[in-house]
Amino acid sequence: MTPNIHTRKVLRTITTETDFKNILSMKGRRILGINPPVEDFAFFDLWSKPAGLLYLLNRMRVNGNEVYLLDCIHEASEGKRSFGREKISSMEIKKPPVYRNIKRKYHRFGLSEERITERLNATPRPNAVFLT
Repeated sequence: MTPNIHTRKVLRTITTETDFKNILSMKGRRILGINPPVEDFAFFDLWSKPAGLLYLLNRMRVNGNEVYLLDCIHEASEGKRSFGREKISSMEIKKPPVYRNIKRKYHRFGLSEERITERLNATPRPNAVFLT
């Protein structure tokens, strides 16, 4: 199943204060923010809160934009743990070749590709996508 997201050939990185100001000046747009899954040997959600993305999306909403968030980490929560932590669903995946000699299992933490596709298909087509 192919997501309904229209992919443009232009990718931009916010690198200057001017870039940031230009983005914050956007009005009347549909914005999608994505906090993607994590692929690693281990995952601790204490450092995974997308504060910068949430700040940006809030500013975009206040500026009159229609804002959507796909949080692939916290939408995959399987329950609460102590100190505000969550247990995040995971599945074992093939290690990248560079890690082949490390004798540990490699995982994808967060929503599955299928669930991400479902969520994207249920989201109106955005004018801009912000990815952490």
